Order: sequence, then C-alpha cells, then structure tokens
Amino acid sequence: MRLVTFTPPDGPPRAGVLLGDSVVDLAAAAGLVIEDTEHLRWDMLSLLCGDQPEVNLSTAAEIVAAVAQFVGSDARDGALQIGGTAMLLPLDQVRLLAPLPR
Repeated sequence: MRLVTFTPPDGPPRAGVLLGDSVVDLAAAAGLVIEDTEHLRWDMLSLLCGDQPEVNLSTAAEIVAAVAQFVGSDARDGALQIGGTAMLLPLDQVRLLAPLPR
C-alpha cells in the first residue's frame, strides 16, 4: 500500500492511497466500510498515529480493497464517484504533497 498526502481539486489536504494511476481518497471512500464517518480526520498523522480507533492502516487497506472491488479492472486509470463524492481520483487531478506536514 503506497500512502500519499494529497490535495483534491475541491478540498483540504488529506490521506490517500495510490491505486494504479489514481488516488483513493480515504476520507471520501471511508463510508464503504465505516458507518459513521463525519467525525473522522483522514490526514496522514491521524492515520499513522492511530489516535482515532477507526482511522488506521488496517481500515485504510479495507477501504482500498472495497474501492478496488467496486471499480474492478477500471481502477488503474479511472475516476469513481458515488453520490457526487469522488472516491478515486486520477493522479492528474490531484496535487501530491509531502507525506507528513511540518
């Protein structure tokens, strides 16, 4: 799993995972495996420190698996939106940042 910090076209920096030529937006896709996601912070420090029980590397792997299963072989270079929320973004639509903020 290749973790990244990125800025989506319409939001603040957040944690994601590279999937082919796309980035899985963990915050946007968390609803695929977690019921209540409104209170969760999906930044790299939260993901690595585990200060929130639901935000951890194991959950991130579950989210990526759910997205990959949903899009199938199109995951390599596609985009995925469910209910108007982009969960899988092509690399050319995001800005990759330093993995951990200073």
